[in-house]
Amino acid sequence: DLRQERRRWELMTLSGVVTARAEDLIRVTGVRTLDALHLASALLFEASVGASVPFVTADARQAEAAARLGLRVVRVD
Repeated sequence: DLRQERRRWELMTLSGVVTARAEDLIRVTGVRTLDALHLASALLFEASVGASVPFVTADARQAEAAARLGLRVVRVD
């Protein structure tokens, strides 16, 4: 299943801006590393498009952190 899904992925290189923002989020919120990268990416994307976009997650801790940061959270199960 993973190999089939991998064909649909688009891998992206993390920029220094994203990693720096993620480091800040870890210090400020205590979120886990991968969560910080997701949250930093979402926050920077919103800032670049100038609009709120849904932050979709099935992870309760990630959803809580996203909401605290002002992201519009959509929970999936």
